[in-house]
Amino acid sequence: MTGTEALAKVNKILGETNATSKDQATGAAPAVITRDIAAAMELHPPTASAFIREKIAALLERYAITYSADGGRLEYEITDRVSREPVSFALVLAHNTFARQLQVCKFYPGLGRKPGNRYLSAACLFLLIQHAGQQFQLTADHRIFLQCRAPVFNDFYSRLGDFSFRVTRAIQGDNVEVTSPYQAMRLDTSMIQRTPDLFTMP
Repeated sequence: MTGTEALAKVNKILGETNATSKDQATGAAPAVITRDIAAAMELHPPTASAFIREKIAALLERYAITYSADGGRLEYEITDRVSREPVSFALVLAHNTFARQLQVCKFYPGLGRKPGNRYLSAACLFLLIQHAGQQFQLTADHRIFLQCRAPVFNDFYSRLGDFSFRVTRAIQGDNVEVTSPYQAMRLDTSMIQRTPDLFTMP
């Protein structure tokens, strides 16, 4: 089965699911990921868009990314390849196994402060989510979850064409909860190296 055929199968299953699984009380079609959908997605993961691959290449040409792991929590750091100085403020992703979510706990890459870095924050988010998904072996029935201010959603997350972020709930102040389906991609993330554990015995 080709990647195109797999995508067609996913779309067909999604259409059948939405047509036959409407909630009788509300008439709303729940977002259900069946085993067939998950299998089609995982056996034939699509390739990332040409745009995001181009921006990831630009990101990795200028910056190195490392990570440390603490159970279901991954913390990343971005450093300038030339100056070796840290660039990022806080980058933390976590796996909520109960909710089947990949949570973007903190995303402050600091890339926007540098000239010529347009779209690199989007590339960074995409790359980190794919890396975390591979580390946690996430399946297609997982979702990406985050909280942010409404203006941040409007100016950044809502414009990311390689995701399907949408606001699910308004919370305190002008903050919102945001989700997007998780989709594994054919993407090499091995360039993100794990930092040695400080207290690991030789």
